[in-house]
Amino acid sequence: INGLSNIVGNATANTGVLCWVGGQGNLVTGAGALVFGSFLSDGGLRGTTLLSDNNPLSLRTTSARRTATVANSFTGVFNGGYSFRTSDGQAGISEAGLFVIPFSANTAGNSSQALVGINTATPTRGLLEVVGSVNNPQNAGRFFDNFSNALTDLAGANHSSYSIFASSRIAGFSFDAVSDARIKRIEGRSDAVRDLKTLLSIEVTDYKFKDTLANGNVPQKKVIAQQVEQYYPQAVSQHTDVVPDIYEKATAKDGWVQLTTDLKVGERVRLIGEKEEGIHEVLEVTKDGFRTSFKPAGDKVFVYGREVKDSRTVDYDAISMLNVSATQELARKVEAKDAEIAALKKQLAEQTKAIEARLARLERFAPATAVPVKLALKK
Repeated sequence: INGLSNIVGNATANTGVLCWVGGQGNLVTGAGALVFGSFLSDGGLRGTTLLSDNNPLSLRTTSARRTATVANSFTGVFNGGYSFRTSDGQAGISEAGLFVIPFSANTAGNSSQALVGINTATPTRGLLEVVGSVNNPQNAGRFFDNFSNALTDLAGANHSSYSIFASSRIAGFSFDAVSDARIKRIEGRSDAVRDLKTLLSIEVTDYKFKDTLANGNVPQKKVIAQQVEQYYPQAVSQHTDVVPDIYEKATAKDGWVQLTTDLKVGERVRLIGEKEEGIHEVLEVTKDGFRTSFKPAGDKVFVYGREVKDSRTVDYDAISMLNVSATQELARKVEAKDAEIAALKKQLAEQTKAIEARLARLERFAPATAVPVKLALKK
């Protein structure tokens, strides 16, 4: 293979396809060289074309830290995996599948900015493009404030499949939902009368979160999924998650958690130690506690709650659109009432005008000496 070399010390590889680096020193490659092997611990790696669309590069090292520099191309720091970045920070590849592509390398944008793609090497539809989804753990907060001075951030139960999941709020000026008619089987306009009736059945509830460490203690004014599900089930979905239905501190020893609960054998419970956490199956239950395979380093454990397969989420967009349809129905009702009121006002005005005209005629024909007649009502 053109360019195949085993280089120790300072050397230069010819332009070629493959170059094996087996020692220490400086390696200078020609255009198009693809380099792999154990990376240089001294000196550096330099080349005009190390990576290309047609020549993917996979690098491994078992040493603690190796650095490679590619002139006018990529630089990387290797620590048990591989990563690359350009000297200006606008392009890179990581072992996690992150691609950062300069806009100048694409035809889709401004050369002063960069495109970022996750699980795609050709991001073109935004500054960040994410392809695929995973079951991400939900951050449940810090549970050991009272156990020690150090706070412990721990991740927990699997949530639904998301392309992007955040442990806290996401801020932005707007959100656009894909809504092209060509991707939908349109069945007709929604029944606004029924939508209004459905909306009136949904209860807005005041509440606070049980998990105040993760979600805060701010009063909430929103809906409850189970209540919405009774009247508008299409806005509610179910998934496997852990709920904070126990949320108690306890002690643990040899797999036994000393805490009275209503857990049953076979159920799964989320347990959090001072340095580790996990969701574990309940193996035994007594009136004073339960046993799992969880054995934390210390004797303190936080019992967050059990894993359920019907944890619910609410599609607030669906409720918003229900509200739009219901509001349109209310608007039609108001318009109809306005028209009815206007007609009644017109009729009343015409009747009042006719009565006034009749009174005027009567007054003209009444004799001037007419004696007023007093009417007495019988008691």
